Amino acid sequence: MNRRLPPWALPLAALIAISLAVSAAIAALTGGREIADDAANLLELSLRPLALFESYETSGLGPHWGSQPPLLPLFWGPLVAPWSAVVSDFWAIRLGALSWTAVVLLALYVVLVRLEHVPETRLRQTLWLYALLPSVWGATSALPQEEIYVGGTVLLCYAAAATRRWKQVPALLLLVEFAGKYFALIALLPLAFASPHPWRNALLWLALVAAALAAYLGYHTVAHGVTPLSNYWIDPSGSISMWALLWQLGLQPPTRVVSLLGVLLAGGVGLALSWRGRRDGMPLPYALASVFYAALLCVSQTFPAYVLWVVPVALVCFARMREALHRKLLVAGMLAWAVGEWGQNLVRGVELELHLPSGEGKAAIAEGVARLLGPDFPYHALHVALLVLVVASGALLVAVLWSAGRAEAGARAASSAPA
Repeated sequence: MNRRLPPWALPLAALIAISLAVSAAIAALTGGREIADDAANLLELSLRPLALFESYETSGLGPHWGSQPPLLPLFWGPLVAPWSAVVSDFWAIRLGALSWTAVVLLALYVVLVRLEHVPETRLRQTLWLYALLPSVWGATSALPQEEIYVGGTVLLCYAAAATRRWKQVPALLLLVEFAGKYFALIALLPLAFASPHPWRNALLWLALVAAALAAYLGYHTVAHGVTPLSNYWIDPSGSISMWALLWQLGLQPPTRVVSLLGVLLAGGVGLALSWRGRRDGMPLPYALASVFYAALLCVSQTFPAYVLWVVPVALVCFARMREALHRKLLVAGMLAWAVGEWGQNLVRGVELELHLPSGEGKAAIAEGVARLLGPDFPYHALHVALLVLVVASGALLVAVLWSAGRAEAGARAASSAPA
């Protein structure tokens, strides 16, 4: 009977089962109290689609919500808001995030079947990897976030480029910018360098997104007297990039300096990888995924679950990889990143909660973990070790993707060479 099921059915069922089980376990430990800092605001945004066009500083959201793209609530909300009418807030945000995760799984399935023409065995392996990856179900159940939805917008950009619909790419980049995440615009570079006119498109698309962002910032400045993003400077202490590791080891320059250096470094590395990828004939999914992983290590404000921006495209790479070793290393890197990002988040959260309680739900989790680990557990040392794991796994992922991409480019060149 299983053979008659579509390839996505069992992975989707497993994803739903795992997410609901983890959510239920957290609800049991906390009495249904929230442990995710942003959950309440994400749910509120889903109920107020145009909230970010209002004065976010006086509407109850808080100043840091000015860093969110203004159309995010409008696009994110339709699969989240309906749940709030039938279940508690704790479950509504999780079921909404799970709904978006299911949609991206199905979108990945369509890309693999219709664009990549992946054999069924590899197709099933890829979908199961998506369903079982802790980075995925962790962001639907443990700390529900909108990041997998952002990964769906990046996957749309890839699908347009893979089918050579280059005229659609600028509009999709605006979708990423205003309905996804600003940092995810790093996708512009590998997309431009995969196009027929790399430098021209890179400059034109960059000018387009910059002008659109300037118009939005100008609107807020005139209408509300506040400019979004202008005061969004957060130290890397809660981040998982290389800057977070340096920060924990004692290198702590001014936050604004770190933020600017991170953006410049991410842009420079992204440009270098995109240019070199075109020169080497790198297939787009490998260039796109490697640029994202490198950027996530370089930007100072990379937080847990941001990796979901790249996971769908990375899984396209997994499905295409010719060498079993490349596939195994990619899986190892993705799992290591997941362990590192969620492990450090838990360890840091427990340590902070034990010293400065911030909520009953978090306190219940922290007390349970502290009882399990004991009073003298070296939280800081483990936190640093897990940050090392994230940075090392990110470097591994870039290296594996680059090696596999070069191998595929070489195989294509050899097959097209005259006999």
